[in-house]
Amino acid sequence: MLKAAAVREYIETSSDKVTTLEKGESIEVLETRLNEKGQMRLRYAQGWTSLTSRDGKTLLRKVVTEETVYTELKQRSKGLKQTPKIG
Repeated sequence: MLKAAAVREYIETSSDKVTTLEKGESIEVLETRLNEKGQMRLRYAQGWTSLTSRDGKTLLRKVVTEETVYTELKQRSKGLKQTPKIG
């Protein structure tokens, strides 16, 4: 978390505020979607927040951990097909 950010109940930025993410907090993102204004919204356990502020300033950045890398590699490998052995 680079800057404090509002957390809303739903994806719409007009929905009720449930809490505030403070600078330095980490979250596990469960879902990402663009809202009706084209703003990237992130859902985590407490609600929805924005990747950037209305004026374009970055609010969050991705933190890569060993678990994240493993999960991404595992997901990518599901789509790979084994090549048949010849001979």
